[in-house]
Amino acid sequence: NRMRYPLEVLDAVRAVWPAERPLAVALGATDWAPGGLDVDDAISIAVALKAHGCDLVEILGGQTTPDAEPPYGRGFLTALGDRVRNGARIPTLVGGYLTTTGEINAMLAAGRADLCIMESPELAELREDDASGTPVVDTTSAPARERVGKAIRGAR
Repeated sequence: NRMRYPLEVLDAVRAVWPAERPLAVALGATDWAPGGLDVDDAISIAVALKAHGCDLVEILGGQTTPDAEPPYGRGFLTALGDRVRNGARIPTLVGGYLTTTGEINAMLAAGRADLCIMESPELAELREDDASGTPVVDTTSAPARERVGKAIRGAR
């Protein structure tokens, strides 16, 4: 039972967390690997988390196996967040390279998410994927990490 330990941890945190404050859990909604975790699994997990006092699920996806093939692009986590939110009836926080207020407002108005993370495109480095030539957002390269570090230090 892979859910036993996470639910025990959630129960322990919920027991000491103030009831008037929301408790959120980050959930990998898919690993985009053949035979791996998929959105239907994530819905079941979110239902269990909600039953144990989770108030909000942050939707994450991919980057867990070398064989994963996530469809990176603008709003790539939107569909996953929509399925988990509406399938488990739990509020969601969704990112996935959302960069405009229009994208976020459309998602919120359509009931596909409850909260969104707006990413600053200047913090990411756009490059072409070697295999397909498709534009890829890279936040892990040295220049991108340097821009993120400067932005964080500048906000202090």
